[in-house]
Amino acid sequence: MSLRPGKLLPLSILATLLMLAGMASAEDYVRIRSRWKPDEVLHIEKGKLECGKAESGWFSAQWIKEVVDGHVRFKNRWKPELYLNIEKGHLDVGEVEIGFHSAQWSLEKVEDGAVRLKNRWKPDEYVHIEKGAPQSGKIEAGWWSAQWFID
Repeated sequence: MSLRPGKLLPLSILATLLMLAGMASAEDYVRIRSRWKPDEVLHIEKGKLECGKAESGWFSAQWIKEVVDGHVRFKNRWKPELYLNIEKGHLDVGEVEIGFHSAQWSLEKVEDGAVRLKNRWKPDEYVHIEKGAPQSGKIEAGWWSAQWFID
């Protein structure tokens, strides 16, 4: 079977659309960057949640924002079964059901484009790095350690 010249155009359009769809999905990945320490991002490069420097190509430092009931779930690009959550009472990454509020976050706008990540299940819990390591808990309003840029 041979391809006729008239059939090439639809195939080339389809190939172009598929390529563009792949490029658009790459823009859906975000990094969660600290306002307090702007060269540090949340990542799981060593298997557990950390906040530190990360190479730009690390999938472990890239997250997919999934909107659920007006809140956001952060799914890791490197290990897509892992979500940022507080299901076990502390900030972690792990597998959680889609409806679990422990993995759903409100993005509270602050200044200069930064946000605070407030948990839906426990609304007094915010993601912060006040003591160095990423954790969740109560915060003071002005803490830059609890403010993030979603890049």
